[in-house]
Amino acid sequence: MSNYRSLRFFVVLLLAAAACASLVLADAGALGQNANSSTTEDTTARSTGDVSGEQTDLSGTYTGQVTMTGGHEMSGPGTLTITGNSFTLAVDTMTHNGRVYAVTTRGYTGAAFYFTDIEDPATKTPVVANVRARKSGDRLTLQPVPGSPTRLTFGMAARRSTRRARRPAADPAMDTNANTGDNSNATTPPL
Repeated sequence: MSNYRSLRFFVVLLLAAAACASLVLADAGALGQNANSSTTEDTTARSTGDVSGEQTDLSGTYTGQVTMTGGHEMSGPGTLTITGNSFTLAVDTMTHNGRVYAVTTRGYTGAAFYFTDIEDPATKTPVVANVRARKSGDRLTLQPVPGSPTRLTFGMAARRSTRRARRPAADPAMDTNANTGDNSNATTPPL
């Protein structure tokens, strides 16, 4: 029985040593490869598709309806001015500044607005609003991403409906056949 235990201990020890050696060799291979080299990027791009995206410039001055909840509450018509990676958001009597980082990947533009002048009391860090940005000509629309604790919405103010008014119904007094049962003047549709 003693030899059986010794043999089992030796096999377990041998398997543990082999597992450790394979992990060390795998890490050594990764350490030898520079993280900035093209080989690493090419391998990642081939295996997962290129999801790195490219930085997007949202520079411009936009006006629209602003709603922000979560880290700071504000609502109303506002002006958003973006110059490079800096922004200023003016809503009513409040003006806030910060940095914005936007990246477009596969047609989706995600942006993070860092409000450097508003501090989250729980974490003592700047309030961050993560949004989906859509820029079309001189218009910018921001919508909060799901799960974001600070929800920022920016866009065009709600427009009034431009539907045409319905035409009034025909006056029954003008219809000579209405409610009389006399259909002698009525025309029959062709078959």
